[in-house]
Amino acid sequence: MQNIERKLNEHFSNDSSFIKYPIIKDNNLLSNIYYFEGLVDLEKIGEIIIKKYELNQKLILFPNVKEEKDYNAVIQKIIDGNVVVFDYTENRIYSVELRRLYLRSVSEPDNEKIIKGPREGLIENIITNVSLIRNKIRRKDLKVEYKALNDGEYKIGILYLKKTVNLKSLRILKQRINKIKKIKSFDINYIKEQIKDRKYSPFNTVGDTQRPDVCAFELLKGKIIVLIDGSPTVIYLPYLFSECFQTVDDYYTNMYYASINRMFRFISFLITILLPGIYVSLLMYHQELLPMKLVLSIAASRQGVPFPVFFECLLLLLSFEVLREAGTKTSGLLGTSLSIVGALIIGQAAVEARIISTSVVIVIAFTSVTSLINPKTAGAEIIFRFLFLLLGTILGLYGLLCGILFFIMYIIKIKSFGVNYLNNISSFRLKDYKQTYLRVPDE
Repeated sequence: MQNIERKLNEHFSNDSSFIKYPIIKDNNLLSNIYYFEGLVDLEKIGEIIIKKYELNQKLILFPNVKEEKDYNAVIQKIIDGNVVVFDYTENRIYSVELRRLYLRSVSEPDNEKIIKGPREGLIENIITNVSLIRNKIRRKDLKVEYKALNDGEYKIGILYLKKTVNLKSLRILKQRINKIKKIKSFDINYIKEQIKDRKYSPFNTVGDTQRPDVCAFELLKGKIIVLIDGSPTVIYLPYLFSECFQTVDDYYTNMYYASINRMFRFISFLITILLPGIYVSLLMYHQELLPMKLVLSIAASRQGVPFPVFFECLLLLLSFEVLREAGTKTSGLLGTSLSIVGALIIGQAAVEARIISTSVVIVIAFTSVTSLINPKTAGAEIIFRFLFLLLGTILGLYGLLCGILFFIMYIIKIKSFGVNYLNNISSFRLKDYKQTYLRVPDE
């Protein structure tokens, strides 16, 4: 014990926040208490530890007390915010969990606000988050498994329902977590990038949320929840392509209204990736497919424009992405005003200066609006929108058809923890179609 205490003092000798507090009674040193300033509850130290010596009680009889015998374990306990007691009366080392928790209140997450439904949101403490999920699902088959990463530096939790979980997905998840040697961030996104299928794919094969009710929905569907201490965001898996177009609002509103909105999300995804490419290909290669009056109207709007239609679309798409990023990084109403006013001023000035035509402004504006409907597919939309625009410019509609075939073949190959990414979409069961494209009540 003396050797461990000597090493401990040497290790933190130059750390001003490392506190050593001796307990002396009748001129006898009973114990030394070690902790980091600000991480422990000082009132509980007096109530539990110091009071123990006044009443001549054994510390091991108190809750949250564990005997330690390893030097590395002692150091880790102190770093985690525990109190370590070197008890000379018993010649033992104890760790006491008296960590002071700085927790914010449970409130609705800003990025997942809903019209109806609960207003709860997860916070940065894993124990609180697990309890919030348990309050939603009070079933005896709900299992919680904790794992330590980086030699106990980070704590993650795995939640699933034993009766409904996909055992293959659970096995794959544990194998991938065990392969993580060292993590460099306490945010769940780092874990997400390490365990997801096809790390460089623009499509998400792992879902994320900050709402306990969403976690409950996913658990009941047989999904697995992964949490990390220090992050209010959790991930769930397997994650399918159809879930990119589903929101928690669907289950708190009328089924007809929710079904129509879900269909609009599917259609909006197709519009936002295909419309610029279709417009360019029709104007450059297939004008005979358009009504003559429409061709003359577009030609009149393009008089005096020095750039080809491809460059017009590319310029406006890039401008929109810049404005959207600026609006996202600017807080509050200022960000919204910046995006709207910036788009109006730039669009109007560009048309009046004959840099772009009014027809291109209409096409790109409609494309931009539809791209905001599905935030879960934002990354994929940007990549495939430019890809289809390039194919439409080079090969026309034939290029678009080749691109669509490539898109379908690519997405068919994707799996999410052993489950086909298009599992519900490619199914021939009517029940799967009802819950994929529509929101039908369970029978």
